[in-house]
Amino acid sequence: MAKKRDDEERAEAVDVSRVLRSLRDSFNKDRGEGDKVAWNLETDLDNPTDVKEFISTGSTLLDYVISNRRNGGIPAGKITEIQGEEAAGKSLLAAHIIANVQAKGGVAVYIDTENAYNPEFARQIGVDNSRVLYLQPGTIEACFEAVEKCINAVRAKTPKGPFVIIWDSVAATPPQAEIEGDYDPNSRIGLMAKAIAKGMRKLTNTIGHEAVTMVFTNQLKMRPGVTYGDPFVTPGGKAIGYHSSVRIRLAGSTKLKDPKTGDVFAIKTTGKAVKCRMGPPHRRCVFQIQFSSGIDDVGSWREFLHERKLIEKRNGYMYMQGVPVATDPAEVVKNSAGEEIKFRESEWHELIATRPHFRDHVLDRIEGLMTIIYNKDKPHQVEGDAEPEEFESDD
Repeated sequence: MAKKRDDEERAEAVDVSRVLRSLRDSFNKDRGEGDKVAWNLETDLDNPTDVKEFISTGSTLLDYVISNRRNGGIPAGKITEIQGEEAAGKSLLAAHIIANVQAKGGVAVYIDTENAYNPEFARQIGVDNSRVLYLQPGTIEACFEAVEKCINAVRAKTPKGPFVIIWDSVAATPPQAEIEGDYDPNSRIGLMAKAIAKGMRKLTNTIGHEAVTMVFTNQLKMRPGVTYGDPFVTPGGKAIGYHSSVRIRLAGSTKLKDPKTGDVFAIKTTGKAVKCRMGPPHRRCVFQIQFSSGIDDVGSWREFLHERKLIEKRNGYMYMQGVPVATDPAEVVKNSAGEEIKFRESEWHELIATRPHFRDHVLDRIEGLMTIIYNKDKPHQVEGDAEPEEFESDD
């Protein structure tokens, strides 16, 4: 009796698969390869939801916050918004994304409506400006038209491969009607939101189907009179937030000064995933941005491990416990027992650069701390009552 029931269930499962496959084929009948509308998400690897690769932001910690995996970053073929106040590092993060796309042999387009792109600094952090298409459309409508034109032209020549379009920034781009109107701030309110909403509705499917990585940068503005909850809002309505797979919020937290000169040479920036479909949302990290070289990724590893108490500071030295013995004795630094490494803070970058065994160990520890394993049978437990935090709306 039990065997008969199992056979019936298997037959039913087979019938369902056949029905769905037939239905999928009927939807895609008489359509071209790039014009499909129906997929099986398990067997059709060309489906638009499949993220085949990630593009690093330049910060390993932020990459984990976004994608919850090693060698992660922002998802290729999806929409990402980078928001923040002035001087928080939005354009810098965009430049690092361009450099990492170029390192993969991809195509980069930079739409600059702020007239603030710095080619020299971009070159210093690894951007090849000769391989960047730089555009300055004057309006929101012109920007969307430029995006569509770039997608059609690039994908006609290179159907596959990394392709990123940066729009820097949304807040600085006026709608056409605003350009043609007067300077009265109360005239025809909502033009910007309407123009962006229409453009996003028109282009979102194309961005997904053509595997285009679309990155918007946006400013944060203070909402007056807000006592509770999130006091910030992004200009341009809610369309970009709704259509984005990832929204990153940057906030400058600390200025770092040279003790000899007193000059500020870097800032510590906090990055938070206020929306994330690639991993758990609302996680954050801290990384350092140096004015001379961009994101100090390796330095942020040290600070992160020190914060998590895996690196200790004592008497002017730093100590890392539990480092396994390298197979090559030359890779064991100041470590006869193979359990503890002692170094000066100034020696950290050299250790990472010259000792691959130690670098791999550090990255393994970061992976273990930053990766959240999904387990429905083991919910997160805290000691005592969890402290409630009011939900932050970023729209």
